Amino acid sequence: MDTALFYRKCPNSKEYFKLANNYPYLGSKLHFIIEYTIILKPKEYDKFLNEFLYDNEIIKKITNSLYMDDFDRIHCAFFTSDGNNGFLIYPSGYNYARYVAFYNLKK
Repeated sequence: MDTALFYRKCPNSKEYFKLANNYPYLGSKLHFIIEYTIILKPKEYDKFLNEFLYDNEIIKKITNSLYMDDFDRIHCAFFTSDGNNGFLIYPSGYNYARYVAFYNLKK
């Protein structure tokens, strides 16, 4: 079962990588299951990477389907532009990317 390093309320991808590289102990390594793969156009994806804490219409539509199960696995969405690298999103009932983790599908 795959795990990823999730950070709570991370504002953007730049901050995520800063935290992951310098302060991995501040994140939570969690098991996850991808429920949705959202492939965005490159321009949309770049915008998304800078707005994790903004309400997002896509997340709003699926937030109720994303949850933590009884085995502490995060059921999340995978946002990507190339289908390989992207961010796992667990909104925890909100309409924004409350918890995020970078993930390489092809590792």
